[in-house]
Amino acid sequence: MGSLSTESISTVFPVNPTQEKHFPLSPFDLQLAETNYIQYVLFFQHGFANDSHEVTVERLKWSLAKVLVYFYPFAGRFVDSPDGFLNIECNDEGAQFTEEIADATLDEILLHKSPRYIQELLFPLNHSICADGRSLPLLAVQVTQLKDAVAMAFSMNHMVADGYSAWQFINSWSEISRGSLTIANPPSHHRFRAGRICTSSTTTTNQNTKVYLQSVEAAQRPPPLSHDVQETVFCFSKDMIAHLKNRINTHEKKRGTVIYSSFKALAIHIWVAITRARKLKSEDQTTLSLSVDCRGRLIPPLPKSYFGNAIHIIHMTTTVGELLNNSNIITTVNLLQENIEAAQRDERIRFKIEEWMENPNLTSFQGFANHIVIGSSPRFPVYESDFGFGPPMCVRSGGGNKYDGKVTLFPGREGSGSVDMEICLWSSVLQKLNSDAQFLLQDLNS
Repeated sequence: MGSLSTESISTVFPVNPTQEKHFPLSPFDLQLAETNYIQYVLFFQHGFANDSHEVTVERLKWSLAKVLVYFYPFAGRFVDSPDGFLNIECNDEGAQFTEEIADATLDEILLHKSPRYIQELLFPLNHSICADGRSLPLLAVQVTQLKDAVAMAFSMNHMVADGYSAWQFINSWSEISRGSLTIANPPSHHRFRAGRICTSSTTTTNQNTKVYLQSVEAAQRPPPLSHDVQETVFCFSKDMIAHLKNRINTHEKKRGTVIYSSFKALAIHIWVAITRARKLKSEDQTTLSLSVDCRGRLIPPLPKSYFGNAIHIIHMTTTVGELLNNSNIITTVNLLQENIEAAQRDERIRFKIEEWMENPNLTSFQGFANHIVIGSSPRFPVYESDFGFGPPMCVRSGGGNKYDGKVTLFPGREGSGSVDMEICLWSSVLQKLNSDAQFLLQDLNS
């Protein structure tokens, strides 16, 4: 790994004091206490353009201080609340800002197979879990000067924001950094709890919630990612995505309808290919897990600008034989479709929240055999993050919440519906996937 030298570590505070002092967390947020921080990194190939490194870093700090006025939960810390949950105390303790210099090139980083390499080189607050937010910053940024590029890495407490909110924050910061006096999409800071929108005055009397803090105290920190777990980024063009969608909809087109989305077609393609590469027995079980956004599905819907977590995790399990049987592919797609539609129904979302309130627990992906988890989204506005020196050339995630079977989706750099996929697997399985002509759609590209 290239050598790394720390230039400075500082704290950035909101330019104006926060008026709201106690900020509630919803069940969507609270259940994530055992997960790692969300980690994204943007790479800017031409560095800081015409400005010097020092001038640009000061502008980034100044604009961060400005945007934290809007996104003030990121400047606070978690505290135990009387109702048995955690709240954010909006005490303006600030966000961490680190400057580093790395003896590495952009290609060396992008071509490296180990997620731990990128995590340890570019990200702050590595290996922290969300429950650590009682003492650690809820947001940490690291700007790393590479030999031929600049990396901006973000570690964000997942209990404060999901992926949608994370990119809302990043893009709003970039607006201020470019010189805007306001942001186009201010966050909505009302929280959803137990079937209603809650504000800081909302409380709960459920005695079972006292169990929650006990679970937080006992939260298990994930072990460091093994060096034998490696990662490859696969870039699927818009034509490849269109091919997958058309193939899965062949039978429906004959009836004059197209009901399966590009995302569902891609998810099934990934599930089948990884399961095939794992060389499992036909009777073995395999599970696919997805995060489903709930903002527009509640009645009334949450605003698009809702800041926090509004995701519902669904799990689908079948046998390897059933999944890999081509004649069953429509059955599998229907299983996926039905699970997503059910998870997005208002009554289902509210039922799961009420159920959680009766038995508060922490989200875990343990206990599933031959598991695949698809996270992030190709719809995130990644390439709108222009901080004043042009849009990023690419995006990657860090080692947080990475394990064998984790798939992270981003929009492709070429746009127009292309998708970049980070796929994290045991090295022997990843090697098989890298040479799988069916997965790579080589017939289409030949």
